[in-house]
Amino acid sequence: MKRDTPTNAVLITGTTYPHRRELRSLGCLWNRDREGYLIAEEKAERALAFALDVGLSVDHMVVEPEDLEPLTGDALRAYRQDRQTSRANRLRTRADAADRRADEAHNRISEHERDFLRLGEPIKVGHHSEGRHRKLIARFGKAIDAEMTERRTAAELRNRADWIAPARIAGDAERQRQEIRDEVSKQIGKGDTVSNSMWGVGVVTKVNTKSFTVWYADRGFSQTVDKSWCHLVAKGAAEAAKPAPKFKAGDLVTVSRLAKTYPGIVRRRTSSGGYSVDFEFLGRTERASFAECYIAARSV
Repeated sequence: MKRDTPTNAVLITGTTYPHRRELRSLGCLWNRDREGYLIAEEKAERALAFALDVGLSVDHMVVEPEDLEPLTGDALRAYRQDRQTSRANRLRTRADAADRRADEAHNRISEHERDFLRLGEPIKVGHHSEGRHRKLIARFGKAIDAEMTERRTAAELRNRADWIAPARIAGDAERQRQEIRDEVSKQIGKGDTVSNSMWGVGVVTKVNTKSFTVWYADRGFSQTVDKSWCHLVAKGAAEAAKPAPKFKAGDLVTVSRLAKTYPGIVRRRTSSGGYSVDFEFLGRTERASFAECYIAARSV
């Protein structure tokens, strides 16, 4: 059927949640303001067929071109933040309702009755007041249980609302790390002593774009560590940053491997601060790199 007014989009509404994955895979985009999925009319053939097949409503309409494009960058962050804020507000609204129910439970016992219970008056068995007294204690127990339950619920809901994280988009984590790297670069340079939770304390021997090359004397090797992981321990002299090699090519050594030691000869120093060593292993000569802490000098 020919439409009098030209349209550029199809809006799919109804109980769309069970079909959200299929609709997205067909190119539809959720539009919160219209409470449905939008798709450009020229791309809507398969989506239309699917929507009609599962009993969803379909409308043809005119929308702005940007409504048919996925959100990116700051627009996506703002959209997600709006959702996070709405979620927090819903949790706080539920907490307020729980507090109102707690107040109602509290008010089931009048102040006069509470004053009487505070006196700690024992139940007078056989007295005409016995039945009334027992009923009051039972009502008070139920009321205080209901009140405390609702107070806990309200506190939990508010705690959940407070802990909802700010909205993030792809790339935010790396941007945050880069900000830390930029700040660390102002504090740490070649020759400084730094620490990190994985490798411990070492000396910076080289400053890279995103990392430091750090010499760990107690371990006998260098390690490349992201700047965002490093913390300054002490400032040092840049000229003293490069550790003096303990061994040189041709030195006779013993190396530790698999809890055993083997005789070998140093071939060269590696870029990581270790050594390439030829050593005797199970009757044959092998070559491998070893950190300085796994090598010891050997006499002829």
